[in-house]
Amino acid sequence: MFAPVYSDPNAPAHKLAPPPKPLAPPPPKPAAEKPPPPAAAVAPSRVRPYGACAPEARDFVACLGDAAGLADGEVEQAERAVLAGLGGRPGLNPVVADGAARGLHAAGEAWRMLRDRECADLPLIEAGLSGSLYERRLMCRIRRDIERVEFLRRTYGAEG
Repeated sequence: MFAPVYSDPNAPAHKLAPPPKPLAPPPPKPAAEKPPPPAAAVAPSRVRPYGACAPEARDFVACLGDAAGLADGEVEQAERAVLAGLGGRPGLNPVVADGAARGLHAAGEAWRMLRDRECADLPLIEAGLSGSLYERRLMCRIRRDIERVEFLRRTYGAEG
C-alpha cells in the first residue's frame, strides 16, 4: 500500500541480492585459430612500388600509408649515408664537406616541400593513377621518394 519508510523501525527488512557469481574464464582458443603474423615491412622500390601492400587487399590504403612512411625513411637513410660518406672522400677539404652538408640539408628541405606540394595538388590530373585522392597522393609520394633515393645514391653515394 504505502512505500516503506526505512527510518521506521517497524518497516520490513529488505535483504540485498547476493553478489553475482564470477563467470568462468573462456576456454583457450585452439592453436589453429591464431591470426596470421603481420606482413614484413618492405620499403617501396622500383621492383615493388607498393612495398608489401597488395592492391586487391582490403586494407590497401592503410598499408599504403605505412609504405609511404617507410619510403620517407629510405630518403632520410640515403641522406644520412651521403653525409656519412663525405668524411671518407679522399682529398675533400673539410670546409667544402661542411658546405656540401649544409647544401644537402637545404636541398632536402626544399625537395620535401616541392614533393608535398606536387603530391597534394597534382595527382588528380596525373595520368595512370586511379583510386581515391588520398590513395593517389600516397602513390605520388612513394614514387617521388623512390626517385629521390635513387638520385642520392647514384649522384652522391659511393657509386657517384
